[in-house]
Amino acid sequence: MIRESQEQRRKNVIILIFVCIFFISMNVIQLGVNNIVLQQDPAVQVNSGEPTAYAIVIGIEDYPDTYNDLSYCHDDMQQVRRLLVNEMGYIPRNIYSFYNSRATKDNILNKLEELQTVMTEEDTLFIFYSGHGDHGYVSGGEHALTAYESPHDYYPNMDQTWTINHPGADAIRVHFSKIRLEDDYDYIFIGDENIYIDLYDIDNCVFEDYYTGSWDGDHPYSWSYWVYSDTLKINLLTDSTVEEWGFKADKYEIMYLNKSSRMITHDGISEDFLWGSTID
Repeated sequence: MIRESQEQRRKNVIILIFVCIFFISMNVIQLGVNNIVLQQDPAVQVNSGEPTAYAIVIGIEDYPDTYNDLSYCHDDMQQVRRLLVNEMGYIPRNIYSFYNSRATKDNILNKLEELQTVMTEEDTLFIFYSGHGDHGYVSGGEHALTAYESPHDYYPNMDQTWTINHPGADAIRVHFSKIRLEDDYDYIFIGDENIYIDLYDIDNCVFEDYYTGSWDGDHPYSWSYWVYSDTLKINLLTDSTVEEWGFKADKYEIMYLNKSSRMITHDGISEDFLWGSTID
């Protein structure tokens, strides 16, 4: 009787082990099926004809000139990427990142052109940028000037100002056809309506550009720096000795703020910009 009970218990244990193995096997198979479905979901989503979301994430901390370097742009990129994937359901492979030296104008524009060939009207493109930027401007044309010149020759101890005003302009610069000044003693200063010049208090002077010395005709510095105002002032300041011919300004140019933004790419800190208004 005891022997039969032990035999029966062995059969029960075998049956129990078999049942456990069966359930474990079924769970493994089910887990594998679930994994296959999860892995296929992105591909099905892309190929199903449904709208696809793409993203370009840009961050620049290390510009070629260390004076212009920034901090935390990479952190911004990482946080935005996590938000897109975890909260908004973006597929990681559809998010393109450009960081530091990879964030050049050509690289970014090439990626935009590549996406343009695959995106449909129903697709969306999200662009995030963390780095240097400013507003864009459009030219308002050049305008002739008359009677914007110094006496020839100018007088000693002059402190005279000429004003160019173009209502509505957001930036203005002036062109000189000729300048003849006593080098390092007589000066032309360019500024807005708040220009302030005191050679005895140079640290507190307020101006955008200055000239000294002489040249005729076209010259790399014939155009002054831009003054971001609708008013530009030309201030001639001379000493008590050695009078020269002076200056003549023959035209000025204006710009209007077009209210778009532009990002300054890694290779564009000086003058090569990717304009935000071209990204529709």
